[in-house]
Amino acid sequence: MKRIFSFVMPGGILIFASLLVVHMDMITRSLPAIIGIYPYIVFVAAVLIGWRFNRSSLVFASVILAISDRSLLYFAGGFPAGDAI
Repeated sequence: MKRIFSFVMPGGILIFASLLVVHMDMITRSLPAIIGIYPYIVFVAAVLIGWRFNRSSLVFASVILAISDRSLLYFAGGFPAGDAI
């Protein structure tokens, strides 16, 4: 029983919470407010986790992903997504 509990516990709670949020129609109401700040939240969380566990590679990877995200939004802003091949 302890083995099953340790296997299901970390991921099971996250899966249950995500299914609950998706089926409660909560995500569709809060999505417009979250979508603008979501990249910043992920970046700050990754930097804090990397700093806490002394993983500079995680911090640098987060910086590179943030720079590439912002540059894609800046330079590809005038091109519609349907033209990409």
